[in-house]
Amino acid sequence: MNLGYLKVVDSTPLFVAVDKSYFGDAGLHVDLKEFTTGNALISAMVNGTISGATSVGMPPILFALEKKQPIKVIADGGEVVASSRPYLAIVAKRGSRIREAKDLVGKKVAINGYNTISDIFLQVVCSNAKLGNMVQLVTLPFPQMLNALRGKLIDAAVVIEPYVTIGLKNEEVDILVGSEQLVPSLRTSMPCVSERYHSQEQDSVENFRQAYNRATEFIMSFPQEARQIFAKHTGLSSEAAKELSLLNWETNIDIESVLAKHKELLATYNIKERGRVSVENLSVIFDGNNNVVAVKDLSLNVRAGEFVCLLGTTGCGKSTVLNTIAGFVQPTTGSVSLDDRPTTLPGLERGLVFQRPALFPWKTVKQNIEFGLKMKGISKKHRSKIVETFVQSVGLRGFEFNYPAELSGGMQQRVDIARVLANDPLVILMDEPFGSLDAQTRVMMQELLLRIWEEFGKTIIFVTHDVDEAIFLADRILVLTARPGRVKEEIPVRLHRPRSYDVVTSQEYVHLKKKLLGLIREETVKAMKVQNEV
Repeated sequence: MNLGYLKVVDSTPLFVAVDKSYFGDAGLHVDLKEFTTGNALISAMVNGTISGATSVGMPPILFALEKKQPIKVIADGGEVVASSRPYLAIVAKRGSRIREAKDLVGKKVAINGYNTISDIFLQVVCSNAKLGNMVQLVTLPFPQMLNALRGKLIDAAVVIEPYVTIGLKNEEVDILVGSEQLVPSLRTSMPCVSERYHSQEQDSVENFRQAYNRATEFIMSFPQEARQIFAKHTGLSSEAAKELSLLNWETNIDIESVLAKHKELLATYNIKERGRVSVENLSVIFDGNNNVVAVKDLSLNVRAGEFVCLLGTTGCGKSTVLNTIAGFVQPTTGSVSLDDRPTTLPGLERGLVFQRPALFPWKTVKQNIEFGLKMKGISKKHRSKIVETFVQSVGLRGFEFNYPAELSGGMQQRVDIARVLANDPLVILMDEPFGSLDAQTRVMMQELLLRIWEEFGKTIIFVTHDVDEAIFLADRILVLTARPGRVKEEIPVRLHRPRSYDVVTSQEYVHLKKKLLGLIREETVKAMKVQNEV
C-alpha cells in the first residue's frame, strides 16, 4: 500500500503504526511518500501515484468531494483540542510591528496552498477582523515558512504543528491568532484512499483502518511516547517534541456527519473555493491611427475548477480577453476580478501558457520548472520534490536535464505546463497552446491536459479557434462574435468525463459540432463583410 503524508502532527498515527509494526500485524506492507500540501495528496490519489494518504486537509477533501473527484474518507484525522499551544496559528517574526490580525493589511502572508486548511483559517481570521481581500497571499510548503520569515521574504505565515512549536521554541515568532480561539472542535484532516483502491482492495482498506485506529488508541494512552515517535520520523528535536500539541483521535465516528458539519462551517463564514473569475462589461480599445475596439461590453463568469473555452474567429478578441484577465492589458471600461478581488496587474495566482513555450533556452527542463519556486525562496530539497511531481504528471521523467532545444515542440509545451503548475496558480490561462503542433501531437496534448486538469482541479480558461478542441476539452464554450468581441452564445458541454477521443463519434458530439460551426460561420461571414467594406 503506497501512502502519502505531510510532515505535520496529523500524521502521528501513521508514524506510530509504522514504528509499532501495526501495519505488519495487519498483513500490510506500506511504502511512505512525503508531500507538501493536501491538494498534492488528493492529486496523487486521483492519478494513482499513491493508494491513499493521511493528513489530507479537510477543505481539500470537501472541495474534492464537491467536484466528485474519486476519493473515499476512511477514518478520523483528529480533532483540535484546547491546549497551551495552538495546533494552527498565524505567526509573525518576533519583534516585528505585526502584533494582531488587523496589522496584516497589505502584508505578505504565507499559506500552504490555495483552498487548504491554512488558507481557510486565514480567510476566517480576515472575515472576523473585517480585512476583506487586503492581504497578499504567498504559497509555501509548511517547512519553508519559518525560513521565509527569517529571510524577510514574507511578513507572516499560517503554520501548523510542529512548526508552531519550532518557531516558539527557537523564540523566532509571536502568535497573532490561534485556531482554538476561532474554530473549536475543528477536524483539520482525515485519511483517504482513492475510489479505485477502495473498490479493488477492500480487505487492505479495512486492515489499514484497524491498524490506524490501533495507533490512535496508543497515542491517547501514551502521548509522550507518541510525541517522541513523531520526532523520530520527522527530525524534530526530542526536547521540542515534549511540547508538541497533539490532536484528539476517535476510533468510532460518523464520517458523513463530520463532513456535513465542516461543510456548514465553510458556509457560516461564506467561504467558497478559490479560483472564480468574473469579467463585467469589459471593453478594450487600442489607441492608434485607427482606434481598434477589440472587445466591447463582454461579461463572463467562470466557476472554481471549471474548464471554459473561448471560441471565435481570428481577430475576435479572444486573446485580448485572456490578457486582460492575466493583467497584461488594462480594461478601457469594465472590470476583471478573481474571487471577488479586482485584478489589474499580473499575479502569481494566474499562470499563463502561451501559443509558443516561454522557456529559458539556457536552462534545463528541471531548472525551467523550478525557476518560479526558486524566486519564492523555496529550498533546493523542496523544489526537487515539487519538480518531481510535475515532471511525472506531464510525462517527462528522464528528460529533467535536457535543454529546450533538445525537445520536440510538444515536449517543450509540456515543460511550460509543468512550469505553470509548479507555481500553484489558482487559474491557468491558455492561449491556443497547441496551435503550432501537428494533428497527432495536438490530440495527445489535449488528452494530457484533461488528465492534468482532472488531477489538480485548477480553473482553466482556454482560447481556441478549433471547434473540435473546444468540445473535447470544455465544460462550457463561450462563442465570441467577430470584432468587437462579445459573448454571442454560451454552450454547455455535457459529454461524459473522463473523456477519450472515442467521444467524437457520439451523436451529442456531432450535434454540438454542427451547432458551433454554424455560429462560427455566421461571425466569419460578418467579419469578411466588414473587411470588404473597409
